[in-house]
Amino acid sequence: QAQTSQQADNKNQDSLRFEQDDQDTSVTLINNNLYLTPAIVADSALGDISSELTDALRRGSRVSLGLDTVRGVRTQIRGKNFDLRLGTGDLGELSGSPYSGYRQTDGRLSWIGASHRLGDDFVFGVQVDQLDSFNKTVNANPKISSAALALNYDSDDEHNKKLRITVLNSQHTDEVKQTTQAQGAYLEGGFQLGRYSHEFGAYKAEPELYFGGNHLSSDQQGAYWSFNREGSRFTYS
Repeated sequence: QAQTSQQADNKNQDSLRFEQDDQDTSVTLINNNLYLTPAIVADSALGDISSELTDALRRGSRVSLGLDTVRGVRTQIRGKNFDLRLGTGDLGELSGSPYSGYRQTDGRLSWIGASHRLGDDFVFGVQVDQLDSFNKTVNANPKISSAALALNYDSDDEHNKKLRITVLNSQHTDEVKQTTQAQGAYLEGGFQLGRYSHEFGAYKAEPELYFGGNHLSSDQQGAYWSFNREGSRFTYS
């Protein structure tokens, strides 16, 4: 799929003027369900896409490791018990309406992540991201390297028990080659008892913690517990 759009500019009436900008263009080529073997499938995309998270990192509630818009390439290789995702691209944003186009911002994001199912209820996963700034000079190349590891337990029994442990590490190198390290750990869980649904967790993170280009800027440590029953909700944190 491909699309391009351009807004007209009326220089004689201020109310009809637009910002002077380049033509907005978006191009994406997608191929899904390419069978590499009878049990292994690949999904690929080229063009204006989003970054990805491996399956084990997509299930959190307290810690959110968001996605970014990039112009690049990505591939997902998946089987019955595993998931492998990798890609790279220039960071940007999709702007304009009704036909949004890609506009480059700052940085080049690369990622590789994998998840593996352990038995019926456990999923283990790890992902490494690196953000390099391509708008800087050769002698000043700030970058952010980050890694995340997660172990999930998710039971399908009548109590709907789930537990997740996530550990994060990041290293930020600024323009003067100063390096800042940061770590974080998150415990999240939940279960169902009759009509009551419970969620709980505890977390601790250092201030300069990043994942990809996302600064995890919430409070640094704490704990929480909440339960729901037929529209009523109680939360303590």
